[in-house]
Amino acid sequence: MWATAGPDGHRVSGRLGFWVQPTTEPPARAVHPETPVQHGGEGEGLLDHFARFLLYAGIVGVLGAVAFRTAVVPSTRRTATGEHRETAGTVADDEEVRRLQAALRQIATAGCVLVAIALPARLCAEAAAFPPGQRWEAVETLLYRTPWGIGWWAHCTSALLIAAGLLLARRKGSGALGWRMVSVAALLLPLAPLLAGHGVSDRPLPLSTAATYLHIGAAAAWVGGLACLALAARSAAKRWPDPGHFIPLLGAFSRTARVAVATLIATGALKGWLHLSSPGQLLDTEWGAALLVKLGWVAAAMLVGLYNWRVVQPSLATAPSLGRLRASVLCEVVLATVAIWATAQLATQPL
Repeated sequence: MWATAGPDGHRVSGRLGFWVQPTTEPPARAVHPETPVQHGGEGEGLLDHFARFLLYAGIVGVLGAVAFRTAVVPSTRRTATGEHRETAGTVADDEEVRRLQAALRQIATAGCVLVAIALPARLCAEAAAFPPGQRWEAVETLLYRTPWGIGWWAHCTSALLIAAGLLLARRKGSGALGWRMVSVAALLLPLAPLLAGHGVSDRPLPLSTAATYLHIGAAAAWVGGLACLALAARSAAKRWPDPGHFIPLLGAFSRTARVAVATLIATGALKGWLHLSSPGQLLDTEWGAALLVKLGWVAAAMLVGLYNWRVVQPSLATAPSLGRLRASVLCEVVLATVAIWATAQLATQPL
């Protein structure tokens, strides 16, 4: 059995078969004694898969909350002024904005926790890929002399900045500064999976890295924004007697989500074109099969999103009811989460 690091940083292993022709000569004495080597096998792959899922889910939570606060909330407040004030109701009120900000902090905090847990998990997964006697020496090399190490340190720096920013955001008078720290750190987060995966193995490198970064950001804005919308809808159902007050927030998110999904599709198609040398590899390689599984779950989530946009959202204007919206948004969130798990599986597959 053999194992090595592929050009994209993933562990590549296999088995070589051979035969020895019989001879009547006496056997030669071995120059070196045979040394057994333990292999992680399925457990090692599962740990890597789990660590990547934690990282991706954390990025979605943090970057999605930042995107929602940056793109959706200001748009909602603009819609809620002037002639639209009566329809928007309390969406524009400072008290409602503060409550919405608190919901965004909850999503970002959950994402930060996942990002922090992913730090040691990723390191342990990489260490498990080496023989026991060489693990920590190899990890030291990995951390200080490879693109994977640069991404891991960016991951570590981002986690610390996000945590500090969220603590500041809870303090009165420091909210804006805290969210700026979180926003800067969120922009650094996609570097961690980018430098530890297929994005740095394709050529041309600038095109591959740009497509990978935008792909991660678009996915986070869509799925993380969905989580923020679901939490806001749950809170709104308890406070607002008229569900029509929620329409401006839903409309603002819908516009942002359409841009994010369009970017996700475009960059995903570009990444697939860079990764695969022929369409046939979708069917006759493990990586292609994993990609098809991911695409299936993403397509299912997008279909539910299309239903929300074309059916549920217009129905709120005539028969306001947040119960139907909450159920459909939750379904979309669940399908998108499964797609993130499938993405983690895809990222652990060598090209």
